[in-house]
Amino acid sequence: MKPMSAEGGSNIIAEKLLKILEVENPLVHAITNYVTVADVAEVIRLWGALPVMAHSPQESGEMAASAEALVLNTGTIDENTCAGMHRAAESAAAEDIPIVLDPVGVGSTSYRTDFVRELLQTHHPDIIKGNAGEISTLAGRKARVRGVESLGEHQELEKSALSLAEEFSCAVLVTGGMDLAVDEDYICRLEAGSPLLGRIVGTGCMLAGTLGAMAAAQKIQSEREKNRQRENSNLRTALTGAAAFAAAADLAAEEESSPASFRRALLDRIYEVEPAEIKKLSEVTIISGP
Repeated sequence: MKPMSAEGGSNIIAEKLLKILEVENPLVHAITNYVTVADVAEVIRLWGALPVMAHSPQESGEMAASAEALVLNTGTIDENTCAGMHRAAESAAAEDIPIVLDPVGVGSTSYRTDFVRELLQTHHPDIIKGNAGEISTLAGRKARVRGVESLGEHQELEKSALSLAEEFSCAVLVTGGMDLAVDEDYICRLEAGSPLLGRIVGTGCMLAGTLGAMAAAQKIQSEREKNRQRENSNLRTALTGAAAFAAAADLAAEEESSPASFRRALLDRIYEVEPAEIKKLSEVTIISGP
């Protein structure tokens, strides 16, 4: 496996993954919050994958074992949902199925924070996606919940993401005005996406669903190449998912400027966006690497 390309955008493997999604329609199991569950299912389907949203511990393990990727979102957890996530993650790990963790609201309550830390320690996800405050909290640093404004804060955020990536051998995607994608070897910056994403509820959850779809496609691709543990594959998957979602948002924002209309246009653009548009609209910079 060759290293990440110094030309950041060439690490976005949209054409390959979108083709797999179109042809294979892999199953993505998402245990997500009830505020946005329909949105997440919709987005997974629009990318070409098939969503299933089974959260009960009586069936979540069995369901996860038959999927190509598992998405865990902690936005609205309770005892039953937590048990369902554990069962699903256990099955996914046993079957070498990629896990995407969206630790929504971690740090807001001790119950939520303790559960997310337990998930991390027990199941080691392949991709962790969160905003600056969530990632900083998981890394044990003081969280700033209203954005990153200074160079020093950006550097601290890079350190937080890198520490998580190193501890759990995963890719970490930090979302915001400028996204960071990090693994044990590389720190990348992605500039794309519309400010309108912050005006509607659920876009972060939709992105997690997008990452699940891309992870499912990457699993299929890796199995074809007889090498599930490809170097930096989780990072490339995270970059591709973030870039694809951001490109769809950019295209939607060219058409609509009000939140409700933008949301509708976003779903349409997710369905229609082409790999060439994703690469054109996404500026990826490798900040550090081997």
